[in-house]
Amino acid sequence: MKTVLFALSILSVIWTGCSRNCGDTSLYQRTGQIKPIVSVMPVINATGQPLAVWDTSREFTDEIRKKVFDSSKLYLLREPGSMELAQELNIPNPMEIPMDLKSRMGPAEYVIIAELIDQHQTPYQMGARDEAGGAVLYLAMRVRVIDLHKDKPSVILQEIIDHEQVIAKPYLNIDYNKISWGTEAYESTPLGMAHQKVVRELVAHVENYIIAAR
Repeated sequence: MKTVLFALSILSVIWTGCSRNCGDTSLYQRTGQIKPIVSVMPVINATGQPLAVWDTSREFTDEIRKKVFDSSKLYLLREPGSMELAQELNIPNPMEIPMDLKSRMGPAEYVIIAELIDQHQTPYQMGARDEAGGAVLYLAMRVRVIDLHKDKPSVILQEIIDHEQVIAKPYLNIDYNKISWGTEAYESTPLGMAHQKVVRELVAHVENYIIAAR
């Protein structure tokens, strides 16, 4: 473990060179303490639909990893996990987490598994005579955090984060083929704002639980 932490320390020095522009990428907190080392699994899309013209799972995975990477409280393990492992760790019974997970995750101290379980849009009207109503976009994501500190892996957080985004009529017919994830304009769309809201709330919850557990 000391060898792994030494290697991570060397890498953190290299990455810290861009920390002023890229966020807090250091392995160490300002107090000098080592940050909790976190691995983010690929986000599972359990809605049964693609949701967008791009890979929604990749969008959420990348955005969550960016937030963790920029965190002043957590240190992101750069090696990505596999979707197969994410599915294995997303089993209904949290008591059935594989006993050998710690040896499979390298230096990771905590593992984050997220699953998009719902995303749908419903119309609404402002009043009985209003024919120019908009819509409400609803998202729900389940998040689980596994603590690898002890001999037996344990789940320290499991909850559902949901969000409702009101969509005014002029924004109902956005062409997401043109304004897609990765474009600057996407961040101001109802879908982009809703996704970012869920990501921010998820990472904030994860930070608090990990710091408290440590």
